[in-house]
Amino acid sequence: MAGSKRKPLSLAGVRSEEEVDKVLSNLSSSKNELENIVNLSAKSEANKNELSKERVTFYLSSAVLEELENTYDEIRRTMPYKYKTKIKKSHLVEFAMERLLEDYNKNGRDSSLGRYVEAVKRGE
Repeated sequence: MAGSKRKPLSLAGVRSEEEVDKVLSNLSSSKNELENIVNLSAKSEANKNELSKERVTFYLSSAVLEELENTYDEIRRTMPYKYKTKIKKSHLVEFAMERLLEDYNKNGRDSSLGRYVEAVKRGE
């Protein structure tokens, strides 16, 4: 089955320092967030037998998928070599979902997800 494959990093194009800074600043305003991603990755690797993971399929818009790919590539470019294999796109998605759900559980309708749901209800 022929599927669309990611373009190799070498074909992704050279990014300016401003573009890299923009991507990284959108990711997090602190180094702690990136360290949390690395820690999540390390925990999942260390606890593979203890943690049960499920394979799921969700559909993402092309724009969101492209942004995920670009962000993943940028993160890997900035990481020391020994950590590059420890970070996966699944870790980024899981990290983002944990934060989104944590915010929703804490803030309900005032969370970003709550506001999105309300906008959908209003037909926006």
